[in-house]
Amino acid sequence: MTTFMTLLLMFACGDKSNDTATTDDTATTTEESYSFQGFDFRFESAEGFRLVGDSMSLSFPSDSLEIRFSAGCNTHYAEYQVNNSVFETSMMSATEMGCDTALMDQDAWLAEFFTSSPTVEHDGDVLTFTGSEATLVFIDKEVAVPDLMLTSLTWEIDSYIDGDAVSAYNLNVMPNVYFASDGTFTANMGCNGAGGSYSDDGGTLTLTFEMMTEAMCEGDLNTVESHIFNVLNNTPTYEIDGERLTLMAGERGISAYASAE
Repeated sequence: MTTFMTLLLMFACGDKSNDTATTDDTATTTEESYSFQGFDFRFESAEGFRLVGDSMSLSFPSDSLEIRFSAGCNTHYAEYQVNNSVFETSMMSATEMGCDTALMDQDAWLAEFFTSSPTVEHDGDVLTFTGSEATLVFIDKEVAVPDLMLTSLTWEIDSYIDGDAVSAYNLNVMPNVYFASDGTFTANMGCNGAGGSYSDDGGTLTLTFEMMTEAMCEGDLNTVESHIFNVLNNTPTYEIDGERLTLMAGERGISAYASAE
């Protein structure tokens, strides 16, 4: 009886030890393989491929194992896995926007590249994919497109946020806002212009309107102007991500990009 119990305990201990080793190895592999999860990248350079257009973005959401890329036409996305540095994904889904033939051909080439099981290496700010025909190099967005400053830039307003909804309007004049370094601001709200002073308290703006024109606005111009004024006049918080500014006052907000002028 004593001999049987001793053998049983030895078997149980050995089995537990094997389970622990397997779990630790798996955790280590997963952490190394998916080190780029939650990061956004921008196209940097390539061999065997020439980018058509101005830029290409590549992102990996933090809450799912999904790859997303956009190179000036449609956005492609698919689930992925990494096994021994080999990037594996199935057929990609995509939006269905019509684009120039060159951009659509590029989308097809990129989708085929990422589904051809290239190897992937994440080293610091650099992510490299190597396939049989080409090597694509991407750099962390925070390095490629550093966050701009709020002041001394013209921010062109192109998106209007209301809760979970984001709207855009086809206007003849793009509304914009400008924050000067001396604490003054000007705003072109599509119909009327305004100006005044502002203070920045750690990412929260308090704007004081000191002048505003009084032209009659109708239709979309009136809708846009009312939205912009309500955001700016209600102590909005702001966030800058690269070249984009978002101001939020409660559930309402506006999003703008830095003008090249």
